[in-house]
Amino acid sequence: MALFPEQILDEILSRIDLVGLISDYLELKKAGKDYKGLCPFHSEKTPSFMVSPDKNIYHCFGCAEGGNAFTFTMKMEGLNFPEAVKNLAGRCGVDLSLYEKRDPGEQESPTEIFYKINRYALWFFQETLKSSLGKDASTYLQKRKLTEATISEFKIGYASKDWDSLVQFFKSKNVPLEAAAKLGLIKKRKEGDGFYDFFRDRIMFPIMDPDGRILGFGGRRLNDGGDEPKYINSPESPIYHKGQSIFGLYQTKKHIRHSGEVVLVEGYMDLISLYQAGITYLAAPLGTAITNLQIRYLKKLASRFLLLLDSDEAGKNATQRALDCFLAEGIHPYFVSLSQGKDPDEAISLLGVSGVKHEIKMAKPAIEQLLIEAYSTQGLSPSQKIERSAPLKALIDRLPQVLERKGYLARLEQILGIHSSFSRPEYRVSFKGGAKVSNLPQKISLERILVQLYVHYPTRLASIFDKDLIEDFEDDVFKNLMHALCEQMEKAGGLRLDQLVLPNGSFEEKIISELAFGSPIELESQVDQLVNDCMMQLRKNHFKKELKEITTAIHVAEMKNNQEEISSLIMQKKNLVSKNPR
Repeated sequence: MALFPEQILDEILSRIDLVGLISDYLELKKAGKDYKGLCPFHSEKTPSFMVSPDKNIYHCFGCAEGGNAFTFTMKMEGLNFPEAVKNLAGRCGVDLSLYEKRDPGEQESPTEIFYKINRYALWFFQETLKSSLGKDASTYLQKRKLTEATISEFKIGYASKDWDSLVQFFKSKNVPLEAAAKLGLIKKRKEGDGFYDFFRDRIMFPIMDPDGRILGFGGRRLNDGGDEPKYINSPESPIYHKGQSIFGLYQTKKHIRHSGEVVLVEGYMDLISLYQAGITYLAAPLGTAITNLQIRYLKKLASRFLLLLDSDEAGKNATQRALDCFLAEGIHPYFVSLSQGKDPDEAISLLGVSGVKHEIKMAKPAIEQLLIEAYSTQGLSPSQKIERSAPLKALIDRLPQVLERKGYLARLEQILGIHSSFSRPEYRVSFKGGAKVSNLPQKISLERILVQLYVHYPTRLASIFDKDLIEDFEDDVFKNLMHALCEQMEKAGGLRLDQLVLPNGSFEEKIISELAFGSPIELESQVDQLVNDCMMQLRKNHFKKELKEITTAIHVAEMKNNQEEISSLIMQKKNLVSKNPR
């Protein structure tokens, strides 16, 4: 059995994100500084399982189970202690090879080899920066005002000018060069045998996964006068996939989860400079274009997204592409506009830390910012205004919240000075994750909208919503939710979502919490019209359903030649038609 030194165990525990680990097994909710959820070790209906990210422990107040990442992994996976250590070490990138004895003939897996090679490269780049070869690189980092602590935390290094220094280092460590080439660290020579270093004379930034494993590297050209690209990155490899990886998460994940929001920046230095300045809830897509996969991962950590991309043309184009991806994922992000500086790093120098924090605090919803820019259409003809603003309307139509769509469309029409050019938007909303409710029958969408409105405007809805219409709801989930909301409003005179009595418990609680945190914009003046429109459409839907049922029954009675039933049904149909909601 392998014996692991105390310092290795401490390193694993310090690297592991306990909240992230436990979240892989159960749903955790923020509870002050801590998180809570239903205990996985005993059956319970009220969460009593608490996780403390500060203390790095968990405890259940129901069954008294508790411990750290090791004990949790042992219990959940049925592992012994050495197996749990190995499991978590692999998760957070701690090398246990010095402390493990392999069976004769047992070999490392290809994935283990790739991670090991990247760790060798990381050490080599860091040591090169500290050596005389890294003098100019150290001077550059000092000019960029990075402290030794920051350089150490982000494991920044330097690749020297030599053509094969890394290759020679790998040879001295018996690293398989073909495997190193698959990672993009070295390249085969076009002529003759051998390899050469891919990264040369560059500041090196390791790209780590959220658990600290080295996936690849980014290198910034040290000499700005050269013809080569300023930044180059590791190519796609068996362990590095650009569209899935996010720079900085190893350092910033806990800050993002704690704040509930994330500021997205473009480059390595943007993120590192802001982090050093105390703005720590950050992430950087690898390249200017964020992907849907990256957004889906970040949605597990944050509910509010702010885009702080460069103000140059490339940055603006990246912002537009990012907005498309966010809307596809059911998220309306915020834009941070820097009043000075072309990028966050420069803005810190010009505005100071407090100034940049103020700019972030004043971030506007993306569509809000685009509406401000729409004022530039003044002076154009109506047709030119429509043509110029069509892309903006298309974006508004994709907003996940119905009230936001209605409000922004009204403002766009006001800005353009035209009210008949845009068709009235359908009442549809989106589930989190981008699944469109509009793909369901319209009546179900209407039910969801009414429940969401009741959650956000209970006093207003209590006075105008016709409770008899609840029986016309065809989705039992929304019918139960609306009954519960109305009942609590009548008995308590107010709404307490945490005290709702729901027939199907956690499933309906999940729906109601999703609607409660949907953040519709504050346009209460439009609520009455929207509720009345929804109620009218529900009545029409119910009328059509009843009419169809009676018509079908008449046909059946005619086939049976039951004259008495036919006459009765015809009278019912006449009465129904006379009450047709128009």
